[in-house]
Order: sequence, then structure tokens, then C-alpha cells
Amino acid sequence: MTFGCAFLAMFAIVGMGAGAQAELRAADKPALQLVEKSVVDDVRSYTIHSAIMQRDYLISVAVPDEPLETAKRYPAFILTDGNWALAPAQIAYGGAREAMPGPMFVVAIGAPPGTTAEERGIRRIFEFSPPGWDRQDPFGKVVTEGCAKLGVSAARCTGGAPAFSQFITRELLPALSAAFPIDEHRLSLGGISAGGFFGLWMAFQPDSPFRNYVISSPAMQYGNGEILRLEEAYARTHQDFPVGIYMGSGSLEIDDPFLEGVGQIVSGQARLGGMLRSRKYPSLRLFGEIHHGLGHVDASAASYARGMRLLLAK
Repeated sequence: MTFGCAFLAMFAIVGMGAGAQAELRAADKPALQLVEKSVVDDVRSYTIHSAIMQRDYLISVAVPDEPLETAKRYPAFILTDGNWALAPAQIAYGGAREAMPGPMFVVAIGAPPGTTAEERGIRRIFEFSPPGWDRQDPFGKVVTEGCAKLGVSAARCTGGAPAFSQFITRELLPALSAAFPIDEHRLSLGGISAGGFFGLWMAFQPDSPFRNYVISSPAMQYGNGEILRLEEAYARTHQDFPVGIYMGSGSLEIDDPFLEGVGQIVSGQARLGGMLRSRKYPSLRLFGEIHHGLGHVDASAASYARGMRLLLAK
């Protein structure tokens, strides 16, 4: 079509009334249809029932999009809060891939489809929190109030971290290793907020299978200082701490009346990092950062990216 013909055709359309234009557009363009696709090309999703937790989980496995050698097994990065944490972790992995020694599986643990936001919140409070928390501290009272409003019993409000860790080590990891070439000796754990607290809690457990922990904005006041007590107890009986730990949080969290004022996210991260450095563990790889201009949620993508590069790179 020449320029003149194209101009005339455009003028004709513009000169029509709105109704005539709509009819012409509808006639020229076929109706669009959404076609459901249950699995993203490189993500495979499964449901698994945990006999230990007595509940179902959605497990999403991002498979490396490069050839894998038949006889080899590969590292895996396990994520809590899998309903929304997988995407930023995949982006971080894609950016850091050129600096890493080889392919890696990214696995997200989430609540099954149909779980409401409130239900997910109650699940994660229980699963990520330590036993023995009387919840008489300011943050504990907030948690207790939230559980009561949603009709959750005190016994199921907090204290599920030991059982959740057993679900991961005794049920999930064996199932993953049977289905995928995952090396159970090269595992990393990622967590955000309450999930970040669980990651740090897991680091001090004697049966933890993880070598690296990428933690974003850890809710350090879970358990009323439980992580600092675990660190102190560990230091009394150990001369080394052979793990990698990355902790990052956002600068916007520093002045937040709840996140910092009650949850002690930034100050708790700094205090734990300082205590660990004071032990002078020869094999500990420890990194702590504040992401300028970021908050509680968007800092997670930066933490995953930086944690992968600092702990998992060549």
C-alpha cells in the first residue's frame, strides 16, 4: 500500500463514529482466546502430602535449561515461601549463572492451589517459628493476637519449625533426589522474613543438610531472640562453623516502626553478623549487606542475586 492510500484508509477510520469503528475492529480482528498451560517450560509443579506435617504442599522445581550429564548430580537451591519467591530466585539465578560453576536446580516449597492468603500466613507462622516461644514479648503478642483472630489454637500458632525441618529432610529431599539428579551434599536454603528466620534457625541445627543460607530481611524477633541464644550455645561447643551465610535487608526497613521497631530485622541481622564474626570461625563464609532504597519485599530479589553470587559463584 502506498503512503497516499494508507493515509486515506486511516482518515476513513478516524472519520467514522465510535460505534462504526468498534464494528470494523471486531470484524477485522478475531476474538483472542486464552489457552491454559499447566506447566511453565522450565518449571515442573507437584503436590506432595507430608505425613509429618499432616498437610499438602506445592513443590515447584525449576529445571536447568541446559544439557545435564547423565552420570552427574547437581546442586539445588531450596526456597521457603514458594508461592511467590520462585520468580525472583529464578531471575537472580539467571543473572548469576555465568559466575557459577555449573547448573543448579531451584526448588520452591509453597502452599497448594486454593490456599487463601490468610491460610498461607498462618501456615508460615507455624512452620517457621521455634518451639518454646511463650509469645509474651511485643512481637509474640502480635502473633498471638493474629492467630486468635483467625481461630487458630495456641498449640498450632507457633512452634512448627522442628516438624517442618523434618518434612524437608526426611520427606521432600529424598523425593526430589529420586525424581531429579540432585546432589544432597550440595544444598542451599533461601528464606525471606519469617522464612529467613527459619533459614537461620536451620543453620544451627545439627542435622541440617544445607551448606549455604541466603537470607533476606530475617524476622529476628521470632522466638524472642531465639537465634542469638542458638548462636551462643553453638559457640560454647564448637570451634568452627563450616557454612556460608548471606544476610541482606532493605534500607527502608531501618525506620519502619513494625519491621524494625518490633521485628528487629535490620538490627537483629547486624547483631547476629557481629557475633558470628567475633567467633573467628575459620571455615565460615559470612556476608551482610543493606540494599539502599529497597524495602521488605523488593529487597528479596537483591538478596537472592547477591547471595548466589557471593556464596555459590566460582
